[in-house]
Amino acid sequence: NKSDLKLHLNNSSTKVFKNPRILCLVTTQPKNHKTKALAVKETWGKACDILYFASSEADPELPAIAVECESYDHDHLLCKNIKAIRYGAHKFKGRFDWLFKADDDTFAVMDNLKYLVRESDPNDAVWFGCPFALGGNRTKLYMSGGAGYAISSEAINRLMNEFENPSKCMDWDLKRETGADDWEIGSCLNKLNVKIGEERDAVNKKRFFPFRPEELIYPKGDFYDWFKTYNGLDCCSNKTIAFHYVSAEDMYVYHFLIHHLIVKTSI
Repeated sequence: NKSDLKLHLNNSSTKVFKNPRILCLVTTQPKNHKTKALAVKETWGKACDILYFASSEADPELPAIAVECESYDHDHLLCKNIKAIRYGAHKFKGRFDWLFKADDDTFAVMDNLKYLVRESDPNDAVWFGCPFALGGNRTKLYMSGGAGYAISSEAINRLMNEFENPSKCMDWDLKRETGADDWEIGSCLNKLNVKIGEERDAVNKKRFFPFRPEELIYPKGDFYDWFKTYNGLDCCSNKTIAFHYVSAEDMYVYHFLIHHLIVKTSI
């Protein structure tokens, strides 16, 4: 199954890297600045070591940078993502160990992301996320963009070098703005020998999801045939990192349930 990829990759080191620094990049658009983007900033974004947004218009309150593309529709997300990653890599160079790329409808649990990456050396070229296989071809892996993905600083360095001096991603025309952003970036990282880290937990449950938790825990009707899922409360790791298609309202609800609700035991 294209979404049930068991990579069986060991983390790059048995050493624990305490307090990994996470640079969070969230792509958004002007109409969402006061809703979805603000919800990210006021919930899970607080746990990022550095948080910035990429939009078609600058907004210093978020903060959001303005990236220039021919268009800002879905077909031009490759342009927005490349320029936003390049901005963060240069602006915050030396201040992060991992770059976490997400959408403004991604809900992430930063503590669980830091728990996952702390056993991997950011000086190794590796990235984590929800792996898909293009057309079922397991040699063509990429990460779901909406589920979020974390790229090590070394992998970012390789990507930046490729941006400046294209050599291995020969089919990557940096002037071309359109394309499937998650596949294009994943394809290039693969050519740069960036390894895909194992995102599953010790009992083989996934941590990154391209859907809302409700769809996984209590799906209505037949689920997508290309995504293997386990219905019910066993669907997801108890160390889950990210869900996609989460509304601004639900972000506050999830944040409260995860970080503020206290369960009292009976006396």
